[in-house]
Amino acid sequence: MKKILFILVAAFMSHVSIAQEVKITSGVSKAEYQSMDGLEKRLSDYVDGAVSSLKGLKLNGSKDYSNYQATISISKNASDKLSNFLGIGPAENVPVENAQSCTACGIAGGAICYKRIRVLLNNGQTVVVTVTLNSEGCTVLSW
Repeated sequence: MKKILFILVAAFMSHVSIAQEVKITSGVSKAEYQSMDGLEKRLSDYVDGAVSSLKGLKLNGSKDYSNYQATISISKNASDKLSNFLGIGPAENVPVENAQSCTACGIAGGAICYKRIRVLLNNGQTVVVTVTLNSEGCTVLSW
């Protein structure tokens, strides 16, 4: 399922980026990405894919693109297929009790957020991260 979803997102994004001449950017700099461990890189890749998918909805003319969110489930065990996925769907505006959040704007904003999430992953927990875009175009992560 994860592979199918990834292929669909990749095909969708390649179509959007070719048709709209869009550049997919990352929330971390090249140097930050290289200094991350495998788990942080995986989280960064998931978030970049989520943000690109949400921006793709806007580029394709979706008038209610802001009503969508991406949900990432990630665990320390990369081979656990049920605990590692990315999904896009309608936003659930239900506040989560004891939720933490972090906002990343531009390059290098994401690394701080990923380090905070990494603490929970080190404890062996599967973390569910909700990714949205705010009105300024910044990425808002909540978990």
